[in-house]
Amino acid sequence: MDFNYIFGPVPSGRLGRSLGLDLLGRPICDFDCLYCEVGKTRVHTLARQPWVRAEAILTELENWLSLGLPRPEYITLGGKGEPCLNSEMAAVIQGVHRLAPDIPVAVLTNGTLLGNPEVQQALKEAQVVLPSMDTLIEQEFVRLNRPCPGLDLEAIRTGILEWGAGYGGAIYLEILLVAGINDSEANLQAMGPFCKALAPDRIDVVTMTRPGAFSVARPVDQATLDRWRQVLNVNNGSRDFLAHVRQSANFQSPATMTDDQLTKAILHSIAIRPQTVPQIAMAMGVREERVGNIIEHLATKRQITGIPDAGTMFYALADQDREKTISQIF
Repeated sequence: MDFNYIFGPVPSGRLGRSLGLDLLGRPICDFDCLYCEVGKTRVHTLARQPWVRAEAILTELENWLSLGLPRPEYITLGGKGEPCLNSEMAAVIQGVHRLAPDIPVAVLTNGTLLGNPEVQQALKEAQVVLPSMDTLIEQEFVRLNRPCPGLDLEAIRTGILEWGAGYGGAIYLEILLVAGINDSEANLQAMGPFCKALAPDRIDVVTMTRPGAFSVARPVDQATLDRWRQVLNVNNGSRDFLAHVRQSANFQSPATMTDDQLTKAILHSIAIRPQTVPQIAMAMGVREERVGNIIEHLATKRQITGIPDAGTMFYALADQDREKTISQIF
């Protein structure tokens, strides 16, 4: 059976072994971030529509669960863009709870729509929401996140705080730093009061660990991360998520998955984010040798491409739009 809207499981530093649901189907977002792992946004919009019908997503999830594969620790709504743009998100969350009541639901979001009452209502049934806020400085916001016309940074900030005050689940805030863009002192000083007001259950100050949409986006150094984490009083504890997955009681080789099914699962997974062979193997519960053979076959057929980054080879779809010229960015 084919899966168009399910990817992974993928290893997550915050959620462990996460099964992703793609609520967009293609790169649809109200941002076009320089660092985006999916690649360049194809549809830049603020329109909330049923970009992928809830029924289609839930049918695939029911089929996936019937395979008897290792249970993920979370089912995560995300995908190739901003999931809150899907106007049927509430129905998806409710359906996940019906099909897999033992697995908590997480939602990844850039936070732009958290001030929307319909979005706030939909998210009430999610156990964890993971909003991002990369910068509170207007010039950095425009340069890094490349927002859709009509988005206002101050409105996003107040919308996140308003939503957070009424949300009953866990909030995991992410701040992603890109060297020379949003790692400024001004941004750091602005983030302190924002984090205090939001009072999230967890704060993650991170940088790029995979190739982004544009090569101008580069990670910050460890010293910068350490200082931000110290100033913002980040103390989440270290988590080797690959080791965590290895030790999971549910981690096992999915013997029922054929090579054809695994190939399709890999293609869908790396369409969402570039990954290494070990990352794919660990997330899907199969041997690295088996994944490596499939990767080699896909590369020979030119369906995927290798992206070297800091001495590590990541793999992405060959036709993914990853513009590398600075002249088209600014």
